[in-house]
Amino acid sequence: MITKFIGPNHWLSDYYPCSVYVDGTEFKSVRHALEASKFPVVNRHGFTYGSATRARRLSQHLTGVHQVPILSGWDERKVLKNLLEQKFSTKTLQDALILTTGQHLHDANCHLNGVLLMEIRQERHWVL
Repeated sequence: MITKFIGPNHWLSDYYPCSVYVDGTEFKSVRHALEASKFPVVNRHGFTYGSATRARRLSQHLTGVHQVPILSGWDERKVLKNLLEQKFSTKTLQDALILTTGQHLHDANCHLNGVLLMEIRQERHWVL
């Protein structure tokens, strides 16, 4: 079982640097894109730079202090799965994910991340 997506397992984390896209805009990590996807395009610029932690804080700030509503119909599971599929479209990350076959993936910071990675791993049937 892999329970922490840090250190040697950081590549599993949604904070791990990679290029993913939402509505044609490139983001620096799955976390950047996930947080940005909650909001209308006009509110997304601040999510294209800085750290993934900053993106998460910006999202909390927008929904809290500024009371910017999350998009109606926003589906975290659907969006996160799409972003993880983009991230794991590279052969290097696909191969690394294949090597976790048989292991339960549980991200203590984002349980859904581990669940969806196992789902993607099972659905894709990648070969080393």
